[in-house]
Amino acid sequence: MDSYYNFLRSKIERAPVSGFLVDRDQLNPALLPHQKDAVAWALRGGRRALFESFGLGKTVQELEFCHMVARHCQGQALIVLPLGVRQEFRMDAVQLLGYPEPVYVRTMDDVCAHSEAEILLTNYKTAKNEWFITPCVGVINECQYYGSPVIAIAFAWLRWRCKIEIGVKRYKADKHDKR
Repeated sequence: MDSYYNFLRSKIERAPVSGFLVDRDQLNPALLPHQKDAVAWALRGGRRALFESFGLGKTVQELEFCHMVARHCQGQALIVLPLGVRQEFRMDAVQLLGYPEPVYVRTMDDVCAHSEAEILLTNYKTAKNEWFITPCVGVINECQYYGSPVIAIAFAWLRWRCKIEIGVKRYKADKHDKR
């Protein structure tokens, strides 16, 4: 039986650690304790995914993750998201976290015009185009749509370009989940 468990253990893939350590006290004080824990974990690991239920603050976690990585790398962060949520990202950045408003970009001209912006937002279709931007961090929001060819291209592009990335998906419990 031990050999079978050893066999199973040998099949476990561990994500490589490509991030950096951050003290929870360095994170935005507006974050709740569970949000600080998730952001610190994602920053330490580098390439991670957050699967959380509705209302747990995934948006502010993504923004804080991007802010910390952009500051650490002295570069820009790119969040790829559905168009319908970009206003939520803008409002949460400014009103909840006190950060400058993230800039929505469609083209490389937009990116160049906003080279001082810390966090850039774009949608999936824009991200699939071959851009020349190399953000220090990439975020795929609502990655449950990963099966779509457009999102698959965007995700592959971010993995190729970024050392640090995060995927965020809303977790939806089924009716039999007793949580």
